Amino acid sequence: MEPKARDSCHEPPWHGDDTTYVPGLNSLSDLFLIWQEVQQVPESAEPQVTITRYLEKIQQVLDNLPPELRWRGGLSRPANVTEGHDVQIANLFVTSLNIRSNILQKFGPTDKSAEDHQKIVDDLLEILYHLPRAVFDANGSSLVPKIRDIGAAYLEQLGSGVGEVEIGDARIKLERLLRKLDDLDCWQGIGVLDTPPLRVDT
Repeated sequence: MEPKARDSCHEPPWHGDDTTYVPGLNSLSDLFLIWQEVQQVPESAEPQVTITRYLEKIQQVLDNLPPELRWRGGLSRPANVTEGHDVQIANLFVTSLNIRSNILQKFGPTDKSAEDHQKIVDDLLEILYHLPRAVFDANGSSLVPKIRDIGAAYLEQLGSGVGEVEIGDARIKLERLLRKLDDLDCWQGIGVLDTPPLRVDT
């Protein structure tokens, strides 16, 4: 006797029937390919030109994201955005900021490094304080080392003395970053910022 077929009429439709997360995965791969390409840049390359070129490449990846994966802050978003998209948004943008930060460290400091690092931290704080906790929980522990890296790189930039930095403003940003990491129950202490950020060996 054949088993009775399940009555699909009583099952809620799964959003995956109409939603694809492949574009987000492809864009994440594009970001990692950029970082891989950065590793091949010769040491003789002009630092600021190299930084600018690869930061622009990262921005191109973000500019080409589909509407449901674009970061809009508090602005309204397309009706088809799911929590899965929010999870990908967090991953994509934190990863992009981490790679930007690593590029600045690899080829800096330069006269523009301080400004670029501050912009990275500003963007990171906006994402951390706008997206719900559940989004970061869904990403597991993968984002936390990247967030620490960004904070460590920012502190390293402040300690270099290169570029103009408002110390009071920088302290506030670092404190907000620490509070958010503490909220995620993943922060291991301020001393982590005194250690070198995670880097891909060249």
